[in-house]
Amino acid sequence: MSVDPVAAVRTVLLDDTAVAALVSTRIYGGEIPASVSPMMPRACVVLKPAGGGLIGQAYQEYGDTRIDTFCYGATLNEAWAVYLAVYGVLKQLQGEVSEGVLLHWAKASSRG
Repeated sequence: MSVDPVAAVRTVLLDDTAVAALVSTRIYGGEIPASVSPMMPRACVVLKPAGGGLIGQAYQEYGDTRIDTFCYGATLNEAWAVYLAVYGVLKQLQGEVSEGVLLHWAKASSRG
């Protein structure tokens, strides 16, 4: 069975009212779609797979996955508001199943 951690995190963020109020449904996996690029800059989030961690590097069917999160806005202040909302949701994440993926935690490796 294949799982998609990016889709799982996207669903968690879409379910949050503060994030949704800022970006609506504009949370993308991988990159900003070509159809959206002409409308930039605007509030949105891009979740991009960034490799794995230390867990599950052998034969296990589980592991930790790193996801880079990019927050955009029409202004620097709007981008910062999106970042703060996303950071708040991910900081509180613990033991949640989303899209068939068990998300144990989200750990920030940098801020801002």
